[in-house]
Amino acid sequence: MDLVNQLATQQDQFKKLLAGIDRGIQDHLAWNQRLLRCALLRDPPGDDILHLEAHQHCQFGKWLVAERATLTGFDPKTTRDVEHHHRAMHDAVRMLCEQASRGLPARVEDLQTYEAAQ
Repeated sequence: MDLVNQLATQQDQFKKLLAGIDRGIQDHLAWNQRLLRCALLRDPPGDDILHLEAHQHCQFGKWLVAERATLTGFDPKTTRDVEHHHRAMHDAVRMLCEQASRGLPARVEDLQTYEAAQ
């Protein structure tokens, strides 16, 4: 009976994680739309774009922090990879926005990092 309870608990955790991933993807799609508005319309970027720890300020980043232990329990390497790519994407976007705010062209490396981390 313990095995059945363990499997049920794991299944519940997995469903919760999938729901969080879905919300995170939706949040990042909206975030990318805002980023496009910043680039094309010169809308000012928010703290979730410019802050040094922006990767922890977005909804997906908050979810990663909250669910880190559970995610690591399922797959530690993938968890580390997701965290790394998520932070790299936010860092690259911050650099792209900083360059734009100075009236300078984007650095190809930052754009490539952003695209790869997506």
